[in-house]
Amino acid sequence: DEQSRHDVCPACGATDGIRFMGSAVATQLSVTLSNLFGDRNLDAGEKKALMFTDSVQDAAHRAGFVQARSHSLSLRTALRGALGAGEMDLTELAQSLIVRAGTDPMLRYQLLPPDIVDRDEFIGFWNPDMHPNTRRAAENKAKRRLQFDVDLEFGLQSRTGRTLELTGSVAAEVYLGAPRRAVILGRRAVDKADSTQLPLTGVPDVALARWVRGVVERVRTRGGIHHDWLRPYVEKNANRYHIWGGRPRGQGMPAFPKGRAAPAFPALKSGSGALPEGFDPITATTSWYAIWTSRCLDVSPSDGTFLAKALFAELAEQMVLSTVITESGSTVYGLAPATVAVSAPDLEALLDGRHLLACDVCQNPVPGSATTIDELDGAPCLLTRCPGSLHRAVRADNFYRRLYDSAEMKRVVAREHTSLLPDKIRLDFENAFKHGGTNPQAPNVLVATPTLEMGIDIGDLSTVMLGSLPRSVSSYLQRVGRAGRLTGNSLVLAYVRGRGEHLPKLFEPLSVIQGEVRPPATFLSAEEILQRQYIAHIVDRFARNPQAEPPKDARAVLGDPSPDSWLSRLMETAAVDAAM
Repeated sequence: DEQSRHDVCPACGATDGIRFMGSAVATQLSVTLSNLFGDRNLDAGEKKALMFTDSVQDAAHRAGFVQARSHSLSLRTALRGALGAGEMDLTELAQSLIVRAGTDPMLRYQLLPPDIVDRDEFIGFWNPDMHPNTRRAAENKAKRRLQFDVDLEFGLQSRTGRTLELTGSVAAEVYLGAPRRAVILGRRAVDKADSTQLPLTGVPDVALARWVRGVVERVRTRGGIHHDWLRPYVEKNANRYHIWGGRPRGQGMPAFPKGRAAPAFPALKSGSGALPEGFDPITATTSWYAIWTSRCLDVSPSDGTFLAKALFAELAEQMVLSTVITESGSTVYGLAPATVAVSAPDLEALLDGRHLLACDVCQNPVPGSATTIDELDGAPCLLTRCPGSLHRAVRADNFYRRLYDSAEMKRVVAREHTSLLPDKIRLDFENAFKHGGTNPQAPNVLVATPTLEMGIDIGDLSTVMLGSLPRSVSSYLQRVGRAGRLTGNSLVLAYVRGRGEHLPKLFEPLSVIQGEVRPPATFLSAEEILQRQYIAHIVDRFARNPQAEPPKDARAVLGDPSPDSWLSRLMETAAVDAAM
């Protein structure tokens, strides 16, 4: 009890060492859909779901969120399939993606992100019915976007989330050439540095290999991979306008607003001015490159700046890196996509510790190819403030690795279904959801408000997700009753927020599942409601009379005051037959 009050960690015994973390409902919905749509044992026809929420705003947000979240998983599955058992560079991998998709509209539709796939400029990439010129233009734009996405997956975004590298599905490295090339490059850089200030002698080969490998992998994982879209950003001194508001939107470039990490290229400043924010400095004594050099070669950070500068010059001379001169005269280094090689390790190699390092202090994981792991084994931790060192670690098989290895991952195409949508659009969504077929744009997830509780035919369905619990048992039963009508089998998932009026239902779930269904009722003193019900009852009687001619429109009802009109008959019936 005492330890509980002080949040004592049961592993290390530290006081205030426990944090309770949870995921928002939208994230949980997305993960559930990913599991469902990636299940290789589930029939493709069953991979669709109805998702309920009580808010129109939530419906629109969650439809977009789960669709965007799913795309990253489906793209990684496609990348893993395109890679196969061989080795490719990033340029070859992007080309292989398109070759593997062939002319199949469904496979091509899956490759592009949701924010551009339905735009006029890109429809020709997956729609074979478009004009050949339109298709050619769309394919050129799609290739640039896919190359950019591949660069991000193995560059800037490679260390965030359940990526292909962190899950052990793919191993990547900056290809330096023949074996021991890292040692040769490091030795040449040390020899070319100012020998009067840096009298380095007897630097072991293993230290040089760690130094060079750490530098080039830092460039890659920070996003320093050249692309046509990033050239204006680099030339204009990392001005974020060129990757945010001024980016080439019509070509499908994603946005990098403030708050989202942007590619950071290593740079050497010209003159005495400071480097603009957004570049990764090389020669500052507090820079990562200077500190890494000092830790690998056992020199001071000040001396490390000279050695780091010499190494970048050598890497550029040997065409491992290419350079761009900014408008202020700074030199910016970057990798070409063709210099990054990727391959798929087998499970035995992962279990043998050949593709993963971990820090013995902070446990920071460092995945990589066999060459990368061999050269960085025993190196200092890549986090400069951590005093630990890297050692081989086992990467066990895991759900996401199996998911990416599967060819059964189906893309989530989500649409909102609310009363704010025009009738035609809403009807089109319903029909496409019901029939599906070979239409890539047909939604397989509908995020609906109570508009879909009853009265609308959406075909056979097995999965219903409740993004929020309804207030009444009858509404709950109406929603979950949409699934399992054909076979009697259904999967119903309800997500309850950890606060508010729904929280008590976590402890009494049967109050919702088996609660009392109250029949609709009203107060007899509510005269206006009774009047409307009475008039509706009379109109209903008129409609059931096959000999009575119904009015054609509202003008025929309200614009005819004659004694024989439909409205006069209604008023007479209401007065004469009140007792009935």
